[in-house]
Amino acid sequence: MMAPYKKEINEICTLVIKEQSPTQLKKIRDKFYDLLINCIDPQTILSELLEAFLRAPSLGDVREDYIKEIIHQAA
Repeated sequence: MMAPYKKEINEICTLVIKEQSPTQLKKIRDKFYDLLINCIDPQTILSELLEAFLRAPSLGDVREDYIKEIIHQAA
């Protein structure tokens, strides 16, 4: 069974991949705040989000250069 905070992080990943717009950004920001309010460590959020992005099937077509950049920026 997956922890509730991990479900939220996976949902954030899905929202980011699905659409990049100001409205979507507000939804994502609200989810981040909910995680922080519930005492989820910011480093945990970012590392779990990175893992979710790397597991995302839609990133299968992304060039290795971009994946390296994603990891670099996350670090």
